[in-house]
Parts: sequence; C-alpha cells; structure tokens
Amino acid sequence: MQKITLYRYTRPDGGVTVSPVQPDGEYTVLYRLVADEGKVLTDCTDVCGCIDTDKPDKWTEIAETDMDMTETEEKAAAYDILMGVTE
Repeated sequence: MQKITLYRYTRPDGGVTVSPVQPDGEYTVLYRLVADEGKVLTDCTDVCGCIDTDKPDKWTEIAETDMDMTETEEKAAAYDILMGVTE
C-alpha cells in the first residue's frame, strides 16, 4: 500500500486545494492510500482501491476479493483478516 501525505488548505480566493506540496500557512493533513496491484483497502465497512483519509490506521490492505462474493461476504472476509481469524 502506498501512503501519500496530502495538505488541504483554503486559498485566498476561498476555494479549497488538496496537494502533496506543503503550503505556507494553515492546513490539514490527509493521507491518500493506494492499494497495491491485486489488493484492495478496507476499514471493515467499505472496500476501495484508493481513498483520501485523515485516519489511515483504520484502513488495511487485503487481497482483492472474488467478484462473485456479495458485499456482506466481502465485509466478513475483511473483518476476519483484520481480526486474525484463520480457518
């Protein structure tokens, strides 16, 4: 998994920018998490390939699931991996 530090700040014109370049002045730190090839990210609720978050420790990388699995099965499998459950 790649973890890229991002900086979110308000520009003088009132717009908001999210950038990997640290600005002068006030900003909020975010992290862009990108799953490696053949893997996905999960927080035991959602499954995605990439996400911007302020809580990167809540996300883990797991093997990409079989497309035939239901959403409930995907969440259960992700939970088992996070909890260290083995068969």
